[in-house]
Amino acid sequence: MSSAPPSFIPPSRLLLGPGPSPIDPRILQAFTRPTLGHLDPIFLKLMDEVRGMLKQVFRTQNELTFPVSGTGTAGMETCLVNLIEPGDEVVVCVQGYFGARMADIAGRAGAKVDVVNAKWGEGFTPDQVEPHLKGKNVKLLCIVQAETSTGYNQPIPEFAELAHKHGALIVVDAVTSTGGIPVEVDAWGIDAIYTGTQKCLGGPPGLSPISFSPRAVGTLDQRKSKVQSWYLDMSLVRKYWGADRAYHHTAPINNIYGLHESLRIVLEEGLEARWKPAPPAQRGEDSRRLRGQARPEGTSGEARDRDRRRPGRPRRQGMAHWPDGLRRAVGSRGPDARRLEGAAEEMSLTRREFVAGSTLLLASCGGAPPPRPRSDVPVVDAHVHCFAAYDNPRYPYHPDAPYKPEAAARPDQLLRCMDGAGVDFAVIVHPEPYQDDHDYLEHCLEVGRGRLKGTCLFFAGRPGSLDGLASLVKRCPGVRAARIHAYAPERLPPFGKPELRELWKKAADLGLLIQLHFEPRWAPGFEPLIEEFSGTTVIIDHAGRPLEGTPEEHARVIGWSRFRNTVVKLSAISPKTTFPHRDAAPAIHRLAEAFGPDRMIVGGGFEANATPDSYLAARERLLSYVSQFSAADRAKVSGGTAAKLFKFT
Repeated sequence: MSSAPPSFIPPSRLLLGPGPSPIDPRILQAFTRPTLGHLDPIFLKLMDEVRGMLKQVFRTQNELTFPVSGTGTAGMETCLVNLIEPGDEVVVCVQGYFGARMADIAGRAGAKVDVVNAKWGEGFTPDQVEPHLKGKNVKLLCIVQAETSTGYNQPIPEFAELAHKHGALIVVDAVTSTGGIPVEVDAWGIDAIYTGTQKCLGGPPGLSPISFSPRAVGTLDQRKSKVQSWYLDMSLVRKYWGADRAYHHTAPINNIYGLHESLRIVLEEGLEARWKPAPPAQRGEDSRRLRGQARPEGTSGEARDRDRRRPGRPRRQGMAHWPDGLRRAVGSRGPDARRLEGAAEEMSLTRREFVAGSTLLLASCGGAPPPRPRSDVPVVDAHVHCFAAYDNPRYPYHPDAPYKPEAAARPDQLLRCMDGAGVDFAVIVHPEPYQDDHDYLEHCLEVGRGRLKGTCLFFAGRPGSLDGLASLVKRCPGVRAARIHAYAPERLPPFGKPELRELWKKAADLGLLIQLHFEPRWAPGFEPLIEEFSGTTVIIDHAGRPLEGTPEEHARVIGWSRFRNTVVKLSAISPKTTFPHRDAAPAIHRLAEAFGPDRMIVGGGFEANATPDSYLAARERLLSYVSQFSAADRAKVSGGTAAKLFKFT
């Protein structure tokens, strides 16, 4: 009997490694459009537009400019096998992994390969390379502009001039550089160039744009032997991309849709805008924030030095040395993200440190969906749980955790969902798996500085709780509330005892809100403190859990409306399908009538597999419980009231 696994839904990742890079939702949407035939006139028109935009991105008028069906290595092989015949002399400059791959492919194509080596992470000068060309019959000089494996940005124009001086063509690997730093095919005299769609161009892997100069095309046309690869034979493939439209192979239709959209995004922003570093005046604050994230206070210089890649490495140029996802995000996400370049240039960070710290400024730009229209009243999600995942060694769950989620629900993912759903601010409610260890909460607030605030969790009567609360609030001013739990007999606060009052008073003295997570049957235990500390706002989480008690027990929670310092939060309200025999709506309507919009807030909908659309849908479902309010009053519940309570405005 056959069976199929469930549909694959990958987690959201902020990709800052050596490619692929975060993909703009516009590009992903382009992939989903109806597939046309590879000779459909409408698709042929799209092919011409792709060629035209690639010419702009490469800065060339070369007619043989189009995407090869395959990843960046397919572009590398295309350039080499089309220009090399058995016995040709080829010089390859190798200072990293992909230079070595060029040498391997050239050798497989029958070339006599002369490898010029440099230490990984160091580049070449013309004086180093010229002896390998002078007085010889070299056909190709091959060089990598931005070596992914080392990050070095190799100047190209002088090597093109050197190659032509000695009668050779120059082949340039621009997989990592195109769209992120200057690439000038015509002005620099490049004869053959290839790149990949998954790096600075911001698309998925699968296509490799290439461009051949007239000199390179002439070399192709004068071949004495067939190209080694039929699939990559440009004398055949160019007839499909040119006026002949001769069938060669079925083009990856939807990949080309995606490339079309990614090129549109590049050109809408402008190449120069993507290349341009931030003014020095904008760099300082981002430098300090990034340094603080990458090198936490107290980290020793000795520990950092152990992570350095190599001593004596030459100063890296521009942003070619950055992880490709980071460079692509910086290149395509506007001035806030591009200011990271200034931050990086002012520091001496290891690659690992820089990747770790960059999340601070990229959380709202890497792969972020287009923001929805904003209203005049702030929109606030007042209840978010974030988790670093079950197996994260840096932020382990507490041994006493009542539950331990396996999947991560990270702050960078939250910020992207917020952008897509039109949510301005959010409150991270420190979840029980971490108990009173707030390291991950602090990390979340640092990642979302300015947009995220937090609720902490301490336990009355536990040694060190009062001092721990005061210390946390002092070093992390984004913490705005203290949460107290009472929802299971084995996890109750010490009702009626001094320890609970002491914790409540300490929170009040620190200017915090009190946030209560409880089952209705435990409501009486809180009433004396709500009344005594009438100047401290008390937030009733999850609408007082109306489905986890009797109507009479929850009626007591509704009666708290007489305490003017109480606020109801609509969160974690199960859909009616979860409890078909019970509907939370009547109880919530009674709460809304008793408390009113000025004392109601809303939160929830973010989880490990959340998307902007699912997140927005969850918020809209919760807000539907107050559909009887006017638009102005619903705006208060949606964020206006919470913005004031948590001081977002």
